[in-house]
This record gives sequence, structure tokens and C-alpha cells, in this order.
Amino acid sequence: MERKRLNKSKIRHSIECLVINLWKGVDLNGAIPILIIDPGHGGKDPGGGINKYWKEKDMVLDISLYQYNRFKDLGVPIAITRTTDKYLDSGTRSAIVRNSGAKDCISNHINSGGGQGAEMIHSIFNDGKMAQAIADGLKEAGQNVRRVFTRKSGSGDYYYMHRETGNVSTTIVEYGFADNKTDTDRIRKHWKKYAESVVRSYCEYRGHKYSAPGKPLPGLVIDGRLGKNTTIAWQKAMGTPADGIISGQYRNSSTKPILSVDFGPEYTGSILIKAWQRKIGAKPDGFIGPETIRKSQKYLGTPVDGEIWNPSAMVKELQRRLNKGTLV
Repeated sequence: MERKRLNKSKIRHSIECLVINLWKGVDLNGAIPILIIDPGHGGKDPGGGINKYWKEKDMVLDISLYQYNRFKDLGVPIAITRTTDKYLDSGTRSAIVRNSGAKDCISNHINSGGGQGAEMIHSIFNDGKMAQAIADGLKEAGQNVRRVFTRKSGSGDYYYMHRETGNVSTTIVEYGFADNKTDTDRIRKHWKKYAESVVRSYCEYRGHKYSAPGKPLPGLVIDGRLGKNTTIAWQKAMGTPADGIISGQYRNSSTKPILSVDFGPEYTGSILIKAWQRKIGAKPDGFIGPETIRKSQKYLGTPVDGEIWNPSAMVKELQRRLNKGTLV
């Protein structure tokens, strides 16, 4: 949920200097972006849209990474404010957007506070047509749309992502309410569909060529070993960055049989595993352990013992479903 921030103009200069260095590490896909995606919150700021299934910061990162990769596939010059569970204060976040060179920003959030349905919030200084296009797309994708609106504070915008992002036109997208059962169920089941609807709506609004995501099947060897190729196919199916590595894991009996695992040195967990844990109803901490393995085995319909063997019946079934395109 987007929050009002105090204007921190007296530290603006130091933030601008920091952003120059931060921005050098942001993937611009080889071009100045026309759009920058902003996964709200992150790190020590979990956001307000929390329930037993997700923290807002994690769910909006999943949505944002999916959109980021889809825009790259479509050839849209794209950037993103964060790709990991990283804290950005309001000044740094808005400065990254402001200095990106982008025309538009989509800032992704999950709401809370007793309502129901998606909300789009645009600046008081623009016509709201992009926000309305996104709302129409979400409605077509099956999500209830509560409202498209603006909010003032004095003579300016209420939200800092509108006030402090300069010439970049920012639309805040709240996909639903984490404390509403209907929204929670819909987002759990259909978040990729909603994320894709935003991609399509933006492309159509800005006149970029759009094509629906294809489903090329990976053709994995059913060997029961969790290696790089299987991990890449799994990451693609879950809509997370596809590098073939299950990162940030502890070295233990659960992870040693995994060929594609990366142990530490910063035990931050894996974005892939967090997304998978949310899918199967495990604690979304990003780490592979007996609980996650048991729930995976139950989800995949293989014997449940909480261990990964090499070869593994669970991994064989994972490979079969990836090959059929039926995992998620």
C-alpha cells in the first residue's frame, strides 16, 4: 500500500549523487527506458498489504519481475527499481524513477484497509488515461476494479511517487486488498494473469506491438536431478528471473543433492523458491528445507518424506509437468 511521505528536500542533493551510482547497476535492456517498473516497499519495509499467504513486498516483486521480463520479450525499453528484496527509502526510490529517462512508471502495490478490488491512482496533473487503460485491462482479466482516482495535498499530489518523480508519469496500481478474502483468493490464483493484463494495456495505450506469451515447452530429460536446465524451466514457469541458479541457500541435507544450488555467502533465499512456496502454501522464506520439500511432494503427488534424493521422484514429476506446461 502506497504511503504519504514527508518531503526530504534538504537531503535531495546527496540522494541525487547516490542515485547516479545506483542507476549504473540497473538493467536498461540496452536502451534508455520508456517505462520503469517499481515494486513497492522491500527489505525492512514489508508494506501494509500483508496476510498469511504473502508480504506485500514479495508479491509485488513477483508481479514486477514478471512484467519486466515480458516487456523485455516484447522489445519495450524497460527498467526496474529493484530486482531483489532490497529496501529503498522514498527519496532514493523517487530519484531512481526521476533520473531514469523513462516516460512512464508503474508502481505496483497490494492494498489493505477493508476494501475490495483494484485501484489505480494517477497524478492530479495528468488526464488519467493510462490509469484507466490499466483498470480496463484488469477488469477484462477478471478482477473487480474499485476506482481510478487522484488525491491532493494542498495544491499538489498526496503520494510522493507522484510528487517527487519529476517528468515521469507515475501510475500506482493496487491489485486488490490483502485483508479481503475474494481479492486474496483471486490474486493467489491469477496474479500472473493480472500482471499480464497490465503489460497488454500499457502496450496498447502507448502503441507498442503486443503478443500474448507463448508457452514453449522445455523438453527436459526426465532424470530426477535438479540441475541448471530444470531450474531455468522452473523459473520461467514461475515468472522469476531465469538464470538456472537456486541462490542464497544454506548447506544442509536438503540442499546438497541439488545441482543448481548456490550456497551463501549472503543467505537471502531464492526468489524462485519464495514464489514456489506461495504456490504450494509453504512459509515463503526462500529457503529449501523439509517443510517445503514435503509440501512440494504433496503438491506434485509423489511420496512424502521431506527429502530430495538424487535422482528424486519429486524432481521427475516436476520435470514431467514442466515439459507438459501444467506445473502452475
